[in-house]
Amino acid sequence: MIALLRGAVPLFVAMVTGMVGSVVVTSVLGKHDTVTLAAFAVMIAVVNPATAAVQGALRGLGPFVAPHREEPAAAVPIVRDARWLSLATGAVGALAVLCVPLLAGATGVPDEVVRELGLLPYFLAVSVMVFASTGGTSTILIALGRNPHVLWASLTAGVLLSVLAVVLVPPLGLTGVGLAWLVSGTAAAIVSVFNQRRAFGRAVGWAWPRVGEIVGHPGGLGRRGPGVRAGGDPGR
Repeated sequence: MIALLRGAVPLFVAMVTGMVGSVVVTSVLGKHDTVTLAAFAVMIAVVNPATAAVQGALRGLGPFVAPHREEPAAAVPIVRDARWLSLATGAVGALAVLCVPLLAGATGVPDEVVRELGLLPYFLAVSVMVFASTGGTSTILIALGRNPHVLWASLTAGVLLSVLAVVLVPPLGLTGVGLAWLVSGTAAAIVSVFNQRRAFGRAVGWAWPRVGEIVGHPGGLGRRGPGVRAGGDPGR
């Protein structure tokens, strides 16, 4: 029971921290201007599914990483492959975010709300790509049993987003939200990558996807898949 709580509590706190940041942004925008808040709601309706798509695409990564808890470095080739999937999904999501002004206008959103968007779609599209560049770090850390490390990235993002929103929204409106979102997301990504490097004992780096390994296994991402023994070779 204690072991279960140790694993679950950091994830719960991380989730709550992320929600707090969004609540602060919404509250600040509500006091700033109702049209600005409406424009933000239109953006979030697309941004949230875009980031959720990146997370969802990498949910299956966990079973391929978990067998390597005793020797995490053996999972590095698998993580490199997953990064390409993350970036591809993130690129589609970022494109959808950039198209929000066009889609909003075509679906009957009032012109004043569409005009209020300004540079926000660009900031949030870059933010989606920054998130995608981490390659499912949270899933990887959880699979390696490093649940507490997930909290630090979420805490960094939540605190920075809250503070920057309070500081930047009054003078800059939605541009301030975009800056706050991008800066907090970038900081969280840096923390995530740092924790991942500590977990693996080395930098993951980049490499071309191992197409043969991915296509050759019915589960993808590695020849031996979830059944590989701890510390086994996931394929080169």
